[in-house]
Amino acid sequence: MRYTPKQVNPQSLYDLKRYVEDELRRVALAFKHLNTESCTLVELHAEPLKPEEGILAYADGTDWNPGSGSGLYQYRSSSWVKVG
Repeated sequence: MRYTPKQVNPQSLYDLKRYVEDELRRVALAFKHLNTESCTLVELHAEPLKPEEGILAYADGTDWNPGSGSGLYQYRSSSWVKVG
């Protein structure tokens, strides 16, 4: 299950409270059904704006080529290292 927030248009504080509670339930449900054995990475056409140590990214190899073409990269020691 993928989480996408709903539009909010509260008419009162009660509406806002109810919206937040509903959204938190939906987020919890999305995490409950998260498959931690596998994941799908979206192919990126540009380097992430603020990469942090250890993140994974799937480069398209054309618009964004961190050095070794298309594939899975990890950001380590201020550079992208191809993982697979």
